[in-house]
Amino acid sequence: MGCIIQVNAISHALEGVWGVPLAVTGGILVLFCLFAVSRGVRAVSALTEKTVPAMTLIFFLLSLVVIFRRADVMRQVIASVFRSAFSSASGVPFFLSGAVRYGMMRGLLSNEAGCGTAPIAHAAADTESAARQGTWGIFEVLVDTVLLCTVTALVILSDPTAITAYADNPMMLTIHAYASVLGNFAGWFLCIAVVLFGASTLVCWGHYGIQCLRPIAGGKRGKVRIAIYVVLYSVCAWIGSVSTPDAIWFLADLALAGMTCINLPILLLSVREVTRENPV
Repeated sequence: MGCIIQVNAISHALEGVWGVPLAVTGGILVLFCLFAVSRGVRAVSALTEKTVPAMTLIFFLLSLVVIFRRADVMRQVIASVFRSAFSSASGVPFFLSGAVRYGMMRGLLSNEAGCGTAPIAHAAADTESAARQGTWGIFEVLVDTVLLCTVTALVILSDPTAITAYADNPMMLTIHAYASVLGNFAGWFLCIAVVLFGASTLVCWGHYGIQCLRPIAGGKRGKVRIAIYVVLYSVCAWIGSVSTPDAIWFLADLALAGMTCINLPILLLSVREVTRENPV
């Protein structure tokens, strides 16, 4: 799931900005996954620990620039957000509306809160306190979903032309919304940022799978089973590059819902044990 979504975003960004064929990007990312995932999450951590924060800050600042440049329509944009989320026109409670459900699923993929994957990444951190490391997970949700997703949505909604022209291509919809104010520079920057973010996420999700596989891949053939997983995971990169976004997101929604339904009850059952091990 994490592989095909990231590859789909990377391939559509490169095709839309620089005209790189989808299949070519997919082939390159297959080779990247074979190399990087087999090397482990630390293979790219030295690069991403510097580039990802910098890219995040630049993206946030660019978003603010666009928002301020379109300040005259922001009141209507914010009003439309609340109208869509809390409208009773659909005849269902707001928390069951399509807008809220859609937003929750996209936010869940973005921040991984509650689906059980993020703790695998945090477990690889070099820290003396698991509880202290866990608080970074809360901060990630704040930055990723509350800040970045919000400013991105405001930028997109402030450009009706982009929404009409690229309704079936979320990646180009976002790039066009920024480029219409900031010029070609925004398109190039967003394309590079998507490649870096996506590549690091590819390795991270590959690491998740390997760690989940280790308990059942022991014995003499453990390395062979993990190698088979890495190959299959890498092949998914090509599938993700040539698939339509709608099909990719449908599979992602199903996978996230299943993971969350399994993980949340276990978390609730573990609250007492976690509290005992980490007293306030």
